[in-house]
Amino acid sequence: MIKSLLDLSKKIDPDTVAILDEISRIALSLGIQFYVVGASARDFVLYYGYGIPTIRATSDIDLGIQVVSWDQFNNLKNGLVETGEFHDTNQPQRIVHESGVPIDIIPFGGVADESGSYIWPTDRGFEMNVLGFDEAFDHSLTGRFRRDPNLDIRLVSPTGLAILKIIA
Repeated sequence: MIKSLLDLSKKIDPDTVAILDEISRIALSLGIQFYVVGASARDFVLYYGYGIPTIRATSDIDLGIQVVSWDQFNNLKNGLVETGEFHDTNQPQRIVHESGVPIDIIPFGGVADESGSYIWPTDRGFEMNVLGFDEAFDHSLTGRFRRDPNLDIRLVSPTGLAILKIIA
């Protein structure tokens, strides 16, 4: 399959690019692949990539991270917090950037059972289903958020996002 590259450089605000750059740097250092999902991915692709207006009710960034274990998830979350740019919250999936932007980190892959479900390893026993995240990741798009040096981030495709919304 030939993947296209959406040139989003100089279209996204510098604060968002800096947030994604730091996430990418830590994830890469840990060998973790991720993609942006949710409304932020939709906006990056449709509005900034193709000029199609969107309506957005939230300012968070949702990430799907491909992990083999909860340890890998915790290493990423802790690594981000240790930069001092992100702060932990009382929600297992959420961190907040110092600018106030919430980041939801949604693990998929090895933490889910064959039906795509898992229970967060917290005392609350919050259950989540990530059915379709693997397939949406495999068919994701790549957005170039910055040039020199290049910052390329995977984005859920509009088709993948629609499928994830239907499943959810």
